[in-house]
Amino acid sequence: MKLPDFRWRKLNTRIALVTLCIFLVGIWSLAWYASHVLHRDMQRLVGEQQFSTATILAAGVNEDLAQRLHALEVVAGTIAAASARTPSGLQMLLERNPVLLDLFNGGVMALDADGTAIADMPRSVGRIGLNYMERDHVAAALREGRAMVGRPVIGKKLSVPVLGMAAPLRDAQGKVVGALYGVTNLSTLNFIDKVAGNGYGRTGGYVLVAPQYHLVLAASDKRRIMEVLPARGTIPAIDRFADGYEGSVIFHNPPGVEILASAKGIPLAGWYAAVALPIEEAFAPIRDVQRRVLVAALLISLLAAGLTWVLVKRQLAPVLDTVKSLAAFSDSEQFLHPLPIVRDDEVGELIGGFNRLLETLSQRKRAVKENERKLSLILDSVDAFIYMKDAAGVYLFANRKACELFGLAESEIVGHGDEKFFDAETVARIRMDDAQVLEKGDSVRTEETLRNRKDGGTSTYLTFKLPLRDGRGEVYALCGISTDITERKQVEETLRESRVFVQGVLDSVPSQIAVLDGDGMIIAVNEPWRRFAIENGLEPGKAAPNTDIGTSYLAICGTSDNGATGGAAEGIRAVLAGRLPSFSLEYPCHAPHAQRWFTMTVNPLGPERQGVVVMHSDITARKLAEDGLRLAASVFTHAYEGIVLTTATGEIMDVNEAFCRITGYSREEVLGRNPRILKSEQHDETFYAALWQRLAEKGHWQGEIWNRRKSGEIYPEQKTITVVRDEHGRVQHYVALGSDITERKNMEEQIRQLAFYDALTNLPNRRLFHDRMRQTLAACRRTGRQAALLFVDLDNFKPLNDTHGHDVGDLLLVEVAGRLQKCVREVDTVARFGGDEFVVMLGDLQADHVESRRQAERVAQKILARVSEPYVLTVEHAGQPARTVRHHCSASIGVAMFLDTEGSEELILKRADAAMYQAKEAGRGAIRVVDSGAGASPVEPEALD
Repeated sequence: MKLPDFRWRKLNTRIALVTLCIFLVGIWSLAWYASHVLHRDMQRLVGEQQFSTATILAAGVNEDLAQRLHALEVVAGTIAAASARTPSGLQMLLERNPVLLDLFNGGVMALDADGTAIADMPRSVGRIGLNYMERDHVAAALREGRAMVGRPVIGKKLSVPVLGMAAPLRDAQGKVVGALYGVTNLSTLNFIDKVAGNGYGRTGGYVLVAPQYHLVLAASDKRRIMEVLPARGTIPAIDRFADGYEGSVIFHNPPGVEILASAKGIPLAGWYAAVALPIEEAFAPIRDVQRRVLVAALLISLLAAGLTWVLVKRQLAPVLDTVKSLAAFSDSEQFLHPLPIVRDDEVGELIGGFNRLLETLSQRKRAVKENERKLSLILDSVDAFIYMKDAAGVYLFANRKACELFGLAESEIVGHGDEKFFDAETVARIRMDDAQVLEKGDSVRTEETLRNRKDGGTSTYLTFKLPLRDGRGEVYALCGISTDITERKQVEETLRESRVFVQGVLDSVPSQIAVLDGDGMIIAVNEPWRRFAIENGLEPGKAAPNTDIGTSYLAICGTSDNGATGGAAEGIRAVLAGRLPSFSLEYPCHAPHAQRWFTMTVNPLGPERQGVVVMHSDITARKLAEDGLRLAASVFTHAYEGIVLTTATGEIMDVNEAFCRITGYSREEVLGRNPRILKSEQHDETFYAALWQRLAEKGHWQGEIWNRRKSGEIYPEQKTITVVRDEHGRVQHYVALGSDITERKNMEEQIRQLAFYDALTNLPNRRLFHDRMRQTLAACRRTGRQAALLFVDLDNFKPLNDTHGHDVGDLLLVEVAGRLQKCVREVDTVARFGGDEFVVMLGDLQADHVESRRQAERVAQKILARVSEPYVLTVEHAGQPARTVRHHCSASIGVAMFLDTEGSEELILKRADAAMYQAKEAGRGAIRVVDSGAGASPVEPEALD
């Protein structure tokens, strides 16, 4: 049985394969798309399921935490109500609440105000006497009075991972006197294990994470308890969960397994619960579906390929027969005749096209024969020696001129090598050139000196050897074209001798010179020109284009981007044509490392204008000096700073427009005068002496100076004065630059006001008050006198704001600030800390403690009386009638006496603040004075009479 021919060169095979490829791309793209969509939907569904599980888990943990915190708070309230103060009493109360042991498998403790355990249940653990103040939740309960879930740590007695919760214990007045501390042992069965202790799927699991501590609290895998999370930046997905992201993410866990994880936050503790499932298990169903789709696509593809191949083979059978007939025509010299057309369809039309092509080929073959005959006649008529050699150096063709050179017929030359016609030395030189053409494919131009075969004389030939390539681009022969240049070489030698003399003359001229012929071609240059061309070359060591002998100088002038050199081309043409007797031009020619300018002079060569002489000269120094002067004048005129130029003796030589704008003087008014006309009398002679000393030593001075305008207004100026010396170091001029900095000074004052004073009352703020308090402390150390701090808080201020609005409250605060300032001396300080809180600092009191306290009490009583006087506040709004509000309020004042040795500023403020709160608790409108080491004492009004 004959098997089908599947060779790649066969057309039906290639069409079948191309069709199959198109079909495969479609079916496999569809399969890939279906798998991709299915994979995406599966990921979304599995992620939603996981996130629901994580949400349930997080809600359960959050509820359990809330239940335990609530239990602690309830028991703590019961203990406070029972007023149990002794360790034995607390121990008894703990033992009466056994329900806590059901909630906290690690036990429960009662801590005193210092964080030391004074009661423990069960007592067998032995934790009484241990201090737990370093635990964050214990510190929060004792210092801040709030219940809190703590950080997982290793228990001091249990020596296993534990989780603590603490609630504050308060006395009857609400003051925190201790804490109730519940412990959960994470290494044994606990309330978290009820939720997170099971597995998820076959290989997945749960995990409970405290991101603020970077720890794993619980997990299906018990080995992960207290595991430290990877460092931030290692796994971005874990970082997203730690930052509060709730949802599902695919990533590689630390062991390198790709997992699908979902996380939900636990708001009560700031944790999150996560559910993780390996991707291999999560997407196992989708992979089975993908395999089935791929198998079905493969079977359909094979079936489509077979059907396509059979169909294409039947349809292309006539075309294959036609190809065989055409191949038979190419292998024979028989006359080309039309091919038979067996079907009247597209294939028949194709064969008809072949028949038309065969007719065209027959006509072209006859034309080629005719062209070969004409080419032979042309080659025989050319006044040059033309020949062809194959790769072995054997002659394949020689025209009539070459045959005459050898004195032989073409048949005597073709088929032989050069050794038949030349000596061994000449043959070696010829074959060296031939090898470069035949082996490397290069064209060769050489001058050859050969002995004439007919008369025995020698002649010089200019020979061009070109490679001949076949259809594949490979060199199979060379073509040589030689011209007899013996006579020309003799003329060139004579010209060379005359040019040596002329060149010597040109090279002695320092300017760059080039001689152009009537067409603008360079025929001679001097040595400075060559150096100039190399300096401006595109590559190091190589001359610039179109600057060497034999190139067109007009070409580089005409194509340059510089408009000046374009004008040079027109000027040269005008001199060549006789329209101008000569031509000159200045133009830039910048090098990579410097800017340069040149001048070009063009003069005719001889009376008949057979060419021109182009001479270049470097004028860079002159141009730079001119540009420098123009730039300096522009800078002087348009500078924003005021500029003054004086002589060595101080007379003003010139000023710019900015100086006139700043000072108000015109240029004519100040020329010849001394800059002392701007003197403001704000600086003493010492200032100006230091200025001139700096100028003499350093040659410049810079700083701020106050000057006077023509109008008499005094203004601040940023000034720079520079000494200008000649080459011998003598002072020639002084140059002063100045900028008006009035606006900057005003802004600095505004910034200082905002930084140190209250915007509403214009009293010193907290920052300025602390600075003055440090000064007062320093004065106390220096003089031994005492000082006092009064903390003033208004009573009934909030009802005023709530009833009449903040604008009325602001009016009251401004009025109170004014009354406070009238109650103290100028050396004392009244400051506003914010809201309705004011602070008064009395310095320079008596050294005697009793007398200084009496002084402070007297001022406090005076302030209380003034603040308690009725207020009449008038509120005005645009477009509305004025509104009058009458208000009465009092103040609570705390007074703290202090010396330089009595603690820090913060401690003194805390003492005064505490005394003020005691005054409020005493019924408001009262004064409490506190001394160092003693409690606050009331001040009776009659004591101050």
